[in-house]
Amino acid sequence: MAEEAPLKPIREVLLKIRNAADAALKRIDQPPRGFSVQWVCTSCRYVKTFVKPVDLDVVGKCPRCRSSEFRIAGQGRG
Repeated sequence: MAEEAPLKPIREVLLKIRNAADAALKRIDQPPRGFSVQWVCTSCRYVKTFVKPVDLDVVGKCPRCRSSEFRIAGQGRG
């Protein structure tokens, strides 16, 4: 047990580093706010899907009704 006492502070520091790294990786993996893989046309409800999350500026016009009004899929109306 005498050998475990010096290791306890080192273990605590390593756990803090691991937790900080895990939190940073989770933030990196999430797309920025306002970006989505799926956008829904507010006029005709056509769903435009992309391979990567994109900003509204990239979405362009709806191929069905030519509207340029989209919202992120899965969000409430409005």
